[in-house]
Amino acid sequence: MFLISFIISIAIIFVTLYNSFIQKKNQVENAFSTVDVILQKRSDLIPRLVTLAQMYMQFEQKILTEISRLRSRASSKDLSDNSIAESVQKTKFREF
Repeated sequence: MFLISFIISIAIIFVTLYNSFIQKKNQVENAFSTVDVILQKRSDLIPRLVTLAQMYMQFEQKILTEISRLRSRASSKDLSDNSIAESVQKTKFREF
């Protein structure tokens, strides 16, 4: 009777340890897959970020070119204050 209860207790301990090892292995695989998903999302966003930066650079270039043109017109001696204000109002800056 003692031998049978000892073998059953050893079997229960073995099954419990085996199940806990399998559970830990599954948790590790889940953690790695979560990291893979996060890295994949991040790499998918990089082309969008590059496109957005290019659009912003084009916008800034347009603004700076227009400001330089208006400044050069304003510094010329033949323009009055009213014509400068009118040219600034005519210029529309498009935002994206």
